[in-house]
Amino acid sequence: MTASYYESQAQPVRRALSEAIQRANMAFYEATSGEESRRKMAITLVGAVVLGRQLHVANIGDSRAYLLRQDTIRQLTEDHSFVTELVKRGRIGEEEATSHPQRNIVTRALGTQPTVEADFCEEAIQPGDTIILCTDGLWGEVSEEEMAQMATQLLNPQEMASELVALANQRGGPDNMTVIIMQIGEPSPLAHLLDESI
Repeated sequence: MTASYYESQAQPVRRALSEAIQRANMAFYEATSGEESRRKMAITLVGAVVLGRQLHVANIGDSRAYLLRQDTIRQLTEDHSFVTELVKRGRIGEEEATSHPQRNIVTRALGTQPTVEADFCEEAIQPGDTIILCTDGLWGEVSEEEMAQMATQLLNPQEMASELVALANQRGGPDNMTVIIMQIGEPSPLAHLLDESI
């Protein structure tokens, strides 16, 4: 597998993700634009596609994607939020951002405009990796270290998702929570046929 192969496949995946996001955005925008009570509603989004040994991620707002590899966890997405902008400008530190009173204000969301811009990233993955997609209702209550520790307990994705949600709820669970967990296994013996056909 070469870098040029991945580069050639990234654009169709990104295009498909972008088109799906624009359709979802327009559907939500049209559904809420006529109702005053819903105009301030906003939806954040994180989506992922696994193609071969490459992970493609799109995000809008402060829903996140994490990569867990062995005992290390890394955030793949960057939040579109007020406090993220403050951190980038050096106005506050990472520690202060976690408890900032305006940490829930997002600067980009689905449904607020007829079109929306998503951020995209690609990441090489390998067997044993765990991918977590989640909303701020989860990551706001459960630390990255706790997510990584839970992954080392060899829970299956459903068990891990349930345990993470339960832990967040124990701490008050003040916001809606969505979490999706993928564990990357060994490539299928037929994976090379996909590589050759694309």
